[in-house]
Amino acid sequence: MDAAEDELYRHRGQDETHDPGDHANAGLAQAAKQLITTLDGPHQQFHFMYFNNLDAPLPSALRNSLEQLFGTFSPPPPGYKISLYSWLFAPIGAALLTQPKLDWWAFWVWQAPDMNFEMELAGYVQKKLPYTTQEHDPTEPVPLLDPSEVALHENHWIKICTASPPVLPHGELPTPHDIFAPSWQITTADPPTYLVTLPNQITGTKNRERNSRATLCRSWSIRFGNTGSSSR
Repeated sequence: MDAAEDELYRHRGQDETHDPGDHANAGLAQAAKQLITTLDGPHQQFHFMYFNNLDAPLPSALRNSLEQLFGTFSPPPPGYKISLYSWLFAPIGAALLTQPKLDWWAFWVWQAPDMNFEMELAGYVQKKLPYTTQEHDPTEPVPLLDPSEVALHENHWIKICTASPPVLPHGELPTPHDIFAPSWQITTADPPTYLVTLPNQITGTKNRERNSRATLCRSWSIRFGNTGSSSR
């Protein structure tokens, strides 16, 4: 599983009413993309934080420049995916009166000085970050038994009663192959496995359960010489 890394950027212009222009927007986006290529994992985030203490709509030139900046993050670098998170820290007027409205990911009512800002931001980081990405390869066999169970039930037979989501029994010897028989033999040389398709979880918060798993009803046919069999 890949741990997605988050970088927080503060972009401040000397004159907030001045349109930074195409070159400045492209330069900021390109710098972020270059940074992302140095991080581990294909799923990355860019947090853009804009601070404004004026209780008024954003000037049209600035508003349009921000919208253009948000669009410059696509396409991402080859092999990566970028999620843009745009934060607006401003009085209510900057968010409600700016037309056309910008699609901010988060809006915090903020006015300088704000004695609670650092504490609230630290609280958000503690609760929400880091984000993580979990990806499941549907071609990677998943063990059905742990090694001790495999050893205990060597040469016995196993079948899957039910599974959610659906799974496909799989073997590796003599060559990788799917198993369509209702039951098959347990061996330590080729422990029972299955293939399953699970949804990826991208940028899940650290306090959220991240593990998708197949729920199996496992049934072993345990043979005791010629005395019959029992199952569980």
